[in-house]
Amino acid sequence: MAELAEWTISKISMELGVDRRTLERVILEQGIEPQRVGDRSKFYRLRPIFEGLKYGSDKLDLSQEKAMESRERQRKLKRENDIEESLVAPIDDLRATLEKASGQISSILDALPLNIKKRCPQLNSRDVEFIKKEIAKCRNSIAEAKI
Repeated sequence: MAELAEWTISKISMELGVDRRTLERVILEQGIEPQRVGDRSKFYRLRPIFEGLKYGSDKLDLSQEKAMESRERQRKLKRENDIEESLVAPIDDLRATLEKASGQISSILDALPLNIKKRCPQLNSRDVEFIKKEIAKCRNSIAEAKI
């Protein structure tokens, strides 16, 4: 029946081995009201103070937990709907698509200097080398593409 008894801060401090200033801070933070006010002291129930010490300001009530769970459920449903509507795609699919496209682009870029030389025979070797350098820059930027 200790939880129904009224305790002073001094007695709670002595019994729980907690500093008085810590108890007063917890009482202020948690908004714990005294059960009874005497001439020179205030009397508190032990249970609210103990719970304030144990949980502190991190204590969640049931409605907060339900709200957090509901928000998480909504996020999950939105994510699933976005995938079904093709608004987003899984990372693995995006990576596979990029790899396939970059392979195709690289082969087209490799064939470009020869095709240009066939169409424009008046180009000299410096012009073709310049084209190859620019293609190399393009290939490097394709290789560095990340999701």
